[in-house]
Amino acid sequence: MIIEYPVQTALGVKPVLAEVQIRTLAMNFWATIEHSLNYKFKESLPELIRVRLQKAAEAAFQLDEEMSSIHEEIVAAQKLFEDSSNLVSKVLTDIQELYFYHRVREAAQFQLNFNELWEKEDILGLKVLSLQIIDAINRAKAGRSD
Repeated sequence: MIIEYPVQTALGVKPVLAEVQIRTLAMNFWATIEHSLNYKFKESLPELIRVRLQKAAEAAFQLDEEMSSIHEEIVAAQKLFEDSSNLVSKVLTDIQELYFYHRVREAAQFQLNFNELWEKEDILGLKVLSLQIIDAINRAKAGRSD
């Protein structure tokens, strides 16, 4: 990436261009080694070193791909955990709201259902339970006991 930034000189402001390189660790290692070897061998690398460098470049690429894949799995797991935590918080808050409407038995039953589903780590069951609790809250707000 090329950036331009202003530099104050005795003659006034002068724009200066700079190159910013964003690299993975493997890319940085590769660039450093390649630069050193090109300097040492003055652009005429021995074939054996050229082949080894090619293999190293392929290994670095595979490492970058694997690390990227691992990163995506971690992000997905974190999202799932966050979504699950939000669902649990919502269910418990909604159960508390039922107590507010004096629906003690109903709230206690939902609490028992929640405990069972939580113990089983049944996220789908918790989603269904959440919808049932919302329905119960809406009935309570409307003054119905259905």
